[in-house]
This record gives sequence, C-alpha cells and structure tokens, in this order.
Amino acid sequence: NGLAEVSVNAITEYTAMGGGPRYDIVGEVNDRVLFFDVDLNLNRVGNYLWLDIDNDPVTQETAIDIVFDNQDNTFVIAGNIFQPSLSDPNGPITLPTNRIFVSKMNLQGQVQWTNIYNIPGGGESVRELHVNAKQEIVITGSCESPEGFVVVGGPRNDISYLLKTAKDGAFLWAN
Repeated sequence: NGLAEVSVNAITEYTAMGGGPRYDIVGEVNDRVLFFDVDLNLNRVGNYLWLDIDNDPVTQETAIDIVFDNQDNTFVIAGNIFQPSLSDPNGPITLPTNRIFVSKMNLQGQVQWTNIYNIPGGGESVRELHVNAKQEIVITGSCESPEGFVVVGGPRNDISYLLKTAKDGAFLWAN
C-alpha cells in the first residue's frame, strides 16, 4: 500500500452488536494515526483509517491506547501529537511541542469528536486510557515538570499526570 513505516501501539478486543468478536488496532503510519479492525483470524474487516487529528501536515501523531466503550458501542483513542521545531527565515524559531489528544469513534470508524489538551510543563506523553462507569475518560501519562528550567540536552525532570474528561471529552481536571 506504499506505507513508509507502521507501528502498532494498542489492541482491544470487543464484540459488536449483531457481530462476532473483533480486535481493534491503533498506532501510527506516516506520522498519522492508524485505526483498523481484524477478526479473530486476523483478517482485516473494513478499511484502514489514517487520521490527521489536528489537520496540520507538519505534526507527527500516534495513537497510544484504545478502549471499547460498551455502554454506547464506541471506541475511545488517546495519543500524542508532536510539533517539531520550525525555523522561519523572517521570524523566530518555534520550539518543539507535545500535546495529547482523545478521540471518540463509532463502530464504522467515523470520528464523533476529538479534543486536544496541553498539560502544563510540556513534553506530554500518553501512557494509558480508561473509561469508567460514568463514561468519563481518564488518561495517565508523563510530562516535563512545569517548575524550574529545562536544559536542552540535559536530563529531563518528568512527572506523572492524570487527566479526566467528561464523556464528551470536555476537560474536567488534571493533576
């Protein structure tokens, strides 16, 4: 298919209403989020989806985790967006930034909504995703400490975070 590089980061098993068990797989292809289904024999079901989460051709995006929300038969995907540093001959150099995203998709792979979050400190990275009984979304990860200075090329001072959203992705809190 002309794919340059593919990485698979997470797999979830689910049973669709009226269908058999399947696996959903997320990762990255050509700096975009990859999403596809396979059956229990690992035969692809449906199409591959490449998603440009922030509609920016410069950013590099990858899905880190996926969860099936069986209360409303949707998938929740969380991942990272990396903006490389940019140099403009007529302006300042833009430093690289990381953000995280959460997207909710229906069984056909259509995106219901996407939200992008900045955690204070920068260098955000998603580790794990969970949907609780209230359909609130909880994400764990790490980011650089917002306190003190970051020395380029020096050791990082990472801290863990929790981020919680409502079932529609509206930000509730981060710690």
